[in-house]
Amino acid sequence: MTDTLPAEVAYVSDDCGGSNTPPWTWNVGTVNSGATSTCHITTSVVTPGAILNTAVVTATNDTTPNNNVSSATVVGGPPVPVAEVPTLDSVGLGVLLAGLAICALVMLRRRTNA
Repeated sequence: MTDTLPAEVAYVSDDCGGSNTPPWTWNVGTVNSGATSTCHITTSVVTPGAILNTAVVTATNDTTPNNNVSSATVVGGPPVPVAEVPTLDSVGLGVLLAGLAICALVMLRRRTNA
């Protein structure tokens, strides 16, 4: 199977022995008549919008060569931003712990005075 990926996407990975070299070619092995073979290919969107992709299968002893090309159009969106989680350095953590300790002491003192 050969797939010249559109310019709107970038190759990421696959589960069928491909490599990051255009045109991308995968050997899916022997597929008997009436059987299927599946190859999962992951790409990332480079340019958002409608993306047309076409894959071509070549085989020896192919009795139905008229079904060896398949195309699909998908709409790729912009990358989803990753939310950053705020963190504290050692000084910030020390201040937070000191504040919690003071609050705990104040609460204990109020409780003993009540």
